[in-house]
Amino acid sequence: MRRTTLHHLGLLAGAVVLVAAAVLALGPAPASASPTQVRVLVVKATWGPQPYTDADIDTVMQGVERFYATASFEKVAMTDTQTPWLDVMSGPMSCLDETQQLPRLASSAGWNPAGYDKVVFLVPDGGQNGCPSTFEDPSGVLLNGAVPVGAVIHELGHSFGMGHAGLLTCWYEQKSRLCSGDPYGDTSDVMGGEGGSNVLAYVGDFGALQKARAGWLTPRYITKPGTYRLAPLEVASTLQQALVIRGTAYEYWIDERQPVGNDAHLGGPAVTGFAVHRISEDPFAPGADPLMPDYLVPNAHSSSYYTAPGKTFTLPGVFTLTALSRAHGVMTIRFRWLHSQA
Repeated sequence: MRRTTLHHLGLLAGAVVLVAAAVLALGPAPASASPTQVRVLVVKATWGPQPYTDADIDTVMQGVERFYATASFEKVAMTDTQTPWLDVMSGPMSCLDETQQLPRLASSAGWNPAGYDKVVFLVPDGGQNGCPSTFEDPSGVLLNGAVPVGAVIHELGHSFGMGHAGLLTCWYEQKSRLCSGDPYGDTSDVMGGEGGSNVLAYVGDFGALQKARAGWLTPRYITKPGTYRLAPLEVASTLQQALVIRGTAYEYWIDERQPVGNDAHLGGPAVTGFAVHRISEDPFAPGADPLMPDYLVPNAHSSSYYTAPGKTFTLPGVFTLTALSRAHGVMTIRFRWLHSQA
């Protein structure tokens, strides 16, 4: 079974902050069809300890549901049902036993996980036997001893086809540009890391690539040099919210964040300009790994990950992207090839 450990996730803000001028600049939100209903079963399994009340789980799941409604531009309507604590375990289990036995144990107690779209299994802290937060194919989430809303959002994100949000650190040696990647390094994105905060207000929205993998936005693949407009990724817009450049080895996804929606808390470099993310495989290929990470790419000239108006992002030998201006959150970007594909 494929699984991932979630590192350093914080909690979510439910507040949505929008500036009227920015909404006008983005254009009217696209007419929305009926949202997709996603039913989540929260299975609380135990051998005796009951560390969380029903109210505790209600609070967490309400935060998860608000986040997904906002992140999906109201295309997802998530509802949850939680079981009582099911005394079906003889004691703490190994990770493998938990993932293999919990669905059967829930069924034996009269619940049918297969009848729901997503399942969250919650068990008390099992000490050394306990697993960290994990995603299990195809739609299960396992939480041991803790149930932060950021962890639930992150792990459920994998079940929507989202990978991790990473970051590249690059340096030069003998005129060669070398890079190493941290698959959890993008701290602005809930699919990356959040620094371990337990404050509800500090979980970042999904990136444009993640939203495209979930089917919530359609990217624009660009091949011709020219000028393009890019709207923030947090609020539905008739403008493009993801530009994609295909290179010979990677795809490069360009998006930008503003302090609105699920990112209402954001400040600093992350909201100063656009960002470039690199992914090494086709994220939409049949059977694509739901854990496949993308990586924030630093500018070759400044090691900055965000390109503000008046600045140029350069990928040596491949392309440049110049931030010409930003008006009410919408970036105007000039794209140029640096090789024969121009």
